[in-house]
Parts: sequence; C-alpha cells; structure tokens
Amino acid sequence: MLHVWKVSGEELAIIPVEELGSVRSLKQQLQCLCGVPRFRQRLLVDGAALADDVILDSPIHVQLVLLPFADISVEQQPELTIAAAGGLVDNVEDMLQRPWDPDSPFCGFTPLHAAAEHGQSSIARLLLEARADKDKSDRHGRTPLWLASQDGHVEIVQLLLDCGAKRDKCDHYRRTPLWVASLRAHVDVVQLLLHAAVEGIDQADMYGRTPLWEAAQSGHTEVVRLLLQASADTDSGDIYSRTPLCEAAQHGHVAVVRVLLQAGAEKGQSDFFGSTPISVKTKCMVLAMLHLKSVRAGPGFPAAGFQQGAAAAGASGRWGPGGYSGPAPGAGAGSGASSSASGAKGFVERIAKGDVLVGADAAKRLVSQCSHAKTTAKQLAEMVCERSRRLYLGLDGGDPAEADAALARLLALTDAIYSSDTSDFAKTAVEEIKKGVSEEFMSLRSSAKHKDGALPALQRLGFLGAKAAQEADLLGGEAEVDLLGGGGAVQAAAPSADLLGGEQSSSAPSQPASAGLVDTLDPLLSAPSAPSGGLLAGLALDAPAPASAPAAPAAPAAPGAKAGTLGAGATLPKDSAKEDIFGFVGAEMSKANK
Repeated sequence: MLHVWKVSGEELAIIPVEELGSVRSLKQQLQCLCGVPRFRQRLLVDGAALADDVILDSPIHVQLVLLPFADISVEQQPELTIAAAGGLVDNVEDMLQRPWDPDSPFCGFTPLHAAAEHGQSSIARLLLEARADKDKSDRHGRTPLWLASQDGHVEIVQLLLDCGAKRDKCDHYRRTPLWVASLRAHVDVVQLLLHAAVEGIDQADMYGRTPLWEAAQSGHTEVVRLLLQASADTDSGDIYSRTPLCEAAQHGHVAVVRVLLQAGAEKGQSDFFGSTPISVKTKCMVLAMLHLKSVRAGPGFPAAGFQQGAAAAGASGRWGPGGYSGPAPGAGAGSGASSSASGAKGFVERIAKGDVLVGADAAKRLVSQCSHAKTTAKQLAEMVCERSRRLYLGLDGGDPAEADAALARLLALTDAIYSSDTSDFAKTAVEEIKKGVSEEFMSLRSSAKHKDGALPALQRLGFLGAKAAQEADLLGGEAEVDLLGGGGAVQAAAPSADLLGGEQSSSAPSQPASAGLVDTLDPLLSAPSAPSGGLLAGLALDAPAPASAPAAPAAPAAPGAKAGTLGAGATLPKDSAKEDIFGFVGAEMSKANK
C-alpha cells in the first residue's frame, strides 16, 4: 500500500500499489482529495521530491507538500500568455510547474483567453487542469468561450462547455457566444451551444439584434435554420423594429427569406420608419421581395431563381459578384427548359457586361432562344429585371460607373425588343420589364454619361409619358419654353437671330409678315410677339398694331428703314433704336403715367 501524509502529520490517502502508475497520475488522484492542481503539489520521499515521470510500483510512504503561486516580475507577466498563444506546450508546462498563476493577466488578457482565441486546445487543457478561471472576462467583457465561439474553434468550445463554462455570459455590448457564432456562420459551434442550452437563444445585443437577426442579415441560411429549429423568435426586431425578414430582404438573401417565411415570419410588420419587407419604396426593394408569392407557395412553385438544394443550385446557375455563373457541367440533365433558361440568363448577362452589342439582331436572338426553350415572356422579363435590380442596388459590388453602363445596356435591350419585334411575346416581356424596373431605368436620367442615350429609349418605351415629353429642360434639353412669356414650347422651326450681328439662320423656312416674326438683327428687337399674360404683354416689336387700336403718327424715319411699334401704337424708328432706346421707352412710360 502507498500512504500519503500531509505536512501536519495527517494521513490523506492509502492507495493499493496495483492502482498506482506514475507520480503524475498520483497527483491527479490527489487533486480530487485536496482540491489543489498537480502543478502545485510536491511528493517527497525522505525529503527529496519525486519527478512526475517516476513510476510507483512498491509500498512507500510519501509526504504531500502544497505550494503557493510564485511571485513573478512585471517583465515575466507576458511570458505565459505569449507561450499559450503560440502553442508552446513544454514552456507552458514548465511555467505552471514553478508554479505560476494560470490566470496571470497581461493587458487584461489571460493565458486561457490567448489559447481559446488562437485555437490551442492542448494549452487550454493544461490551463484548465491548472484551475484557470474559465469564465474570466477580458477588458472587453469577452470570456474564453466567447473568443473560441467567435473564431470557430469547435474543440475548445466543447472543452469549455464540458468544464461548465457559462454559455450566456455577454461582453460589454451584451453579445453572447451564440450571438457571435451566428454572426460568423460557425455552424458546428452554433450546434454545440444550442445543444448545451437554448434559454439564451433570443438574447439581444445593445442594439436589440438577436442571433437570428444577425444570421439573417448576413445571409447564413444554415445558421438561420438551426436557430429556427431551436424556436428562435422570427419577428424579434432591433431598436428600430427591423425584423430578421426585413434585413434578409434588404440585403438580397433569397434563401434566408424563404426559410423565414416558411417558419411563419410576419412579412407585413413595419419598422420604426414605416418600412416593411414587401414595400418597393423602401430599402427592402430587392429580388427576394418580388418572389414573396412564389416563396410562400413552397418548393414546387415553378418560378425562375428558386431551386431546392445544392444540386439544383448548381444546375440553374446563380448571380454573384462577378455576374451570372452558368450551370455546372452535366448539371440539370433531363431538364431542357431549365438549362435553356440558364442560357438566356447567360445571354442577358453578356449583354449587361458589354460582350454582345445591343441591337435588333441581339434582341431577335434572345427572343428565339426563349421560344426554343419554351421560356415565357414573364420569365424573360424577370431575367432582365433581376439583373437590373442588382445593378441598381449595387448588390454585386464593383464600380458604380460600370453598373450604370450595364443598366443602360439592359435598357437598350428592352428598347430593341420593343422596336424590332411586334409579337405578343415581345409586347408582354416589355410590359413586364416596365412594371418591374421602371425606377431602375428612370435613374439613368441622373447619369451625366448615359442620360442622352437613355432619354430617347425611355420616351419610346413610355416611361416618360406624353406630359414628361413636353416638360422644360432648364439645363439645355430639346424642349424649351418661353420663361418670360409663360407660353408653350417655342417651335423648332422659328428663325433664330444672331446676337453678334450675323445673318438670320437660313435653315429655317421663311414666315409671312403676319406671323409677327422679326427681320431685324438688334437683340432688343429680335423676339416674336409676347403672348398675352406674360411679363412683356403689350410690347410688340415690328408687328402690326391691333386693328382696334388707333394708329399713332409715325415718327420720321430714314429712307428704307422699318418702323417698330411699342404698346398700343407708339412707334420707334429703327435707326434710332440703338442710340435712344432707353430714353424712348422712358418717355413712353411717362406719358402713360400722366
């Protein structure tokens, strides 16, 4: 038998020899009896300490001595933390044997924090064996379990949970380990945490965002599915009442939207600003929201863009940051319509990227592809609308100028389909496109580079309407109005006067004298009669006086000179206009005031 004695002379334990092994294993057994980890135990035989690798195979009396933690200098404080972060097992073992405190802080960071953050599971076991504080927080309130969950170190998370670490301890921003694991899409960690406990599944951070909210916003479909299976609240909003469904829709995460709706998420719930997931006038106007009906209908709904499972996703292709990716080789065999639809999508993408010149030939080719593949006009319209929305919202990243150029090409494609094909298929496709992306196409009016090319197409397609075609372009467009006279648009055929003294434009057709047009080159006498009600009403230059007004005596005029009239018959000699025009007008106004 092996007898273990305390320093006080009290016998602590009697152990059969056949149950003995090394000194280390004996210390681990004594740890349960004395409550002190093996690193602080020393076993003495005749006053000499036994090494941990010594084998005990005979009856013996040993004395147990328990050591306090050693004092370490300021310079030594970082050593244990650095060794833990670097995975230096032998160094950590040596420092713990001295014995150093396993919770020696360095800038508020303990060695266990370092091991958990860097995924050093062997170091974490040593530190936990040395009774390191498994729930100690760093200066940001983060525990070792929090850090391991953040970085997806499954083995350390399992180790800490087995040691009884607190699962729901938050950091200073009220974020739990489950919260940060959901944000980072560490599916295995989420599973472990949910299996350990689900009472904190809806614990929100300081902004009211739950783990489900974060996973939905980031598009982590598998995490969302796990949280919903654990009965997470589908409609828990943040401090602005924005729900997970609203966030998923705003960021274009179609798969997440589908999962949330199938779980019963409320699609009409509005946030603090009055926005709902299906409001096309809010930030939620993305592809997913236009498919709410098909999502609600379930996996069997034959709508483009929704395929069940990874195999179907590979068969139909997908939109991504680099544009449309075609189907995987060999995928979708036996489904000609599906693969052909992907081909039409690919052709639309090539047009958007500028690889195909937009024109009647491209439009006819696209329509022919759809006809051969039995793709409906609505499906073709949705291909164009889907790509246009992503460009408009910047969901694919890249240069905004390139996105505007691609959007302009899709507008030109729509115009080409409208102009080159009069079939019912083309008409239906164009009408569906106009319904779906009017705001996106109309945004090209604000593009300095693409405005001139977009306006005619927008006009032909009916986006602007008859009224908009007559609106004044104050920046120099084609339609002009008389801002002083308040009348309608000036006719393009009206002759223009050269304000620098040149000849009148010869390209305009000559007008009869009764039209009231001026043949003088003086800038003050080169405008047609102002319409009644304008700012210059009553001032007519080089126009015959009204028949009802009495003619005033004509002033002397030079031979061949033309007379102008002011107001109701007051005449102004043309030769004196440039010399005494202001004096003449002043005199006439004085007469009128008498």
